Amino acid sequence: MSQLTITGNSHTIALNQGLGQVPEAAGVTVFGLGAGVYETEAFSATEAGRVVLTQPVYAENLVRFTGQDHIAPDRLWGICMGTHNPRLYGDRIWTGAAAPSALAGDGQRPVSSGLIDRMADEDQRHIRAFLTQLKDAGIRFFVISAPPVRADHQNIVRGADPEVLLEIDRRSRARFRGFLDGLGVDFVDFPPETADAQGLLRPEYAAGLLKNGKRDPHHGNAEYGALMLRRILAEVGQPA
Repeated sequence: MSQLTITGNSHTIALNQGLGQVPEAAGVTVFGLGAGVYETEAFSATEAGRVVLTQPVYAENLVRFTGQDHIAPDRLWGICMGTHNPRLYGDRIWTGAAAPSALAGDGQRPVSSGLIDRMADEDQRHIRAFLTQLKDAGIRFFVISAPPVRADHQNIVRGADPEVLLEIDRRSRARFRGFLDGLGVDFVDFPPETADAQGLLRPEYAAGLLKNGKRDPHHGNAEYGALMLRRILAEVGQPA
């Protein structure tokens, strides 16, 4: 197998932190392109048959860590994008005012599955475009899952029913998996042992504080990253 390079949004931080715990991953390169907020706008394009990153932060980090200004075909890429769904379930409306139709109680606005699917499709639109560009350019790649919903996500702390957030996350993931299946791209899901019986990320795998001292609401920690790397290697193979 050729060199494995993993990149994507901020969930690559946990993978990078976990590298030291996984000796068999010594030949793997992990770096982040930048924050997931940039995924909500077009960030890539095809130029002369090459896939380039048009978002300045992403483009700068690609050159910084690979020395190349495009997604090169000389390696296998793991792309950590597409299942970071707090943009969908993080709105305060889910703390009681609304819920997916199957879960809506008295006084709550029911939101249809079709509408949630459309929200997911819109949120994933530019990521799907990027992955399609990679496929069309003949780049060898697979996609890596983000962690499960955090048990201490701010909406749960505010009183939201965790099942509401989980249902939105499940539908969004299903839409994305369907897209990947249609594209013929492999997907490495999060390790099942990192989720509790309800489907939330177990506290022992949750990242702590951010650099600014605030609570991290989304990411896994180094232990999560190590488990995820082992799962990747088990499903994709060992690096050269």
